[in-house]
Amino acid sequence: MRMPLLTVRPLLVAVPEILRQPSAREHREGRPGLFTPQLRTIALCWVCACLPVIVVVGNLVSSTHQYLVAFAVLASAPFTSPALVHTWLAARRAPHPDDRCWWMWLVALAIMYGIGCAMLVGAFSDLRTSTLVNTMVVAVISLFVITATVLMVRARSGKRAMSVDLIEGAMSVIVVAAPAGLVWGDDVVRAEDSWYAVPAAAATVAMVFGVYWAVLLFVRLRRDGRASRLVSRIGVALAIVGLANAVGQTVQGVTGFALPAGPMLGLHGLCMSMLLLIPLSVPDKISPGLHRLAPKDQVRGAWLPAGLVLVGLPALLVTTVALRDQHAWAAPYSLGVMALLLVLAALRQLAAASETRRLYQQVERAATARRELLAQIMQCTDDDRHRVAAQLHEQAVSAYSPFVSLAQTGALSPVGAGTSVAGASALVRDELREHAESLRRLMRAVQPLEVGRPRS
Repeated sequence: MRMPLLTVRPLLVAVPEILRQPSAREHREGRPGLFTPQLRTIALCWVCACLPVIVVVGNLVSSTHQYLVAFAVLASAPFTSPALVHTWLAARRAPHPDDRCWWMWLVALAIMYGIGCAMLVGAFSDLRTSTLVNTMVVAVISLFVITATVLMVRARSGKRAMSVDLIEGAMSVIVVAAPAGLVWGDDVVRAEDSWYAVPAAAATVAMVFGVYWAVLLFVRLRRDGRASRLVSRIGVALAIVGLANAVGQTVQGVTGFALPAGPMLGLHGLCMSMLLLIPLSVPDKISPGLHRLAPKDQVRGAWLPAGLVLVGLPALLVTTVALRDQHAWAAPYSLGVMALLLVLAALRQLAAASETRRLYQQVERAATARRELLAQIMQCTDDDRHRVAAQLHEQAVSAYSPFVSLAQTGALSPVGAGTSVAGASALVRDELREHAESLRRLMRAVQPLEVGRPRS
């Protein structure tokens, strides 16, 4: 009994030390974040150790049941289990309003964990939930994750309107999903394992939207601190890998799990590993994003929506022409998609114009405030000039008076009355000293202020 106690006790001491939040002194030493560098290093080593094992063991999978078990136990649980703890700590430690985002991530992770448990139950009991239920669960997870990302982007968007970003995100999804739905939609819906293929296809659409928002967050933070850039880069990597994983799992469901299990499980494990690494990279301060820029520098360009329309419409047109004999609904479907894209482009233009007007109103208000401040400074400067001139005049008159007194004393005093003249001279000297000191103070008062010099 003594050996286990000796083994467990150091672990009980080490775990809280690793999970603790860095101190203010560590932040000043250039180690920002909500977690210690040791924990991030351990998590990265854990990921590097698990991924080869997932691929090797996955190559031994030979049935759908085994694939589902490996998917939940081998490729998901090693990462989602610690990710639940890290995300919970990140939600508690993150500054407002980012804390709300990480609570949403925690809910999404908990639902993912529940899906893994349900897959295990289904694998061992042959129970299957309906395609509609599976798709709705995936949609709920995507809603939480994307909403959290949107809130992060909004907190760093300055005066830019969120409506424009939402419209552009919807356009990017339509441009990618519409041709893909026309080509592979029937195969996904009519697949023998549609209970798996349809939710994976829904996750693919959500990940396209996620890629747009992850890239947008990276663009808003690309000039900020190292910690902010790190979490945005991992977010972009998660979105891209997640999109590839969703496409692969969709193909896996359409083909009846005919793809090699090892690479597919490894890709899913890589996606889940980033869910583990992202909360460990959360910065301890809210990055400013576009708030660091002046309003006139926040005016966005129009190349993205124009590019989406110019690329999406020809791609959809070519796909429709190629499949018009296969699908009778291809032409009405494409016309509807084109009309929707044009409506979104028009709405985006209206929202962007309103946003630009609001930004330039901010510039005008800043210019008005600057003019008023300059007028106040000029008025204060003029008042100071008059005050200094009055004080100089007063000093000159006061300095002239002792000379007059000295001259009068010398004219009225009898010959030999040196004592009176000496006393008058001493009085003049003292008064001149006082006037010189007064002038010196006045000169110091009207000197221009230096940087760091206190105003008095």
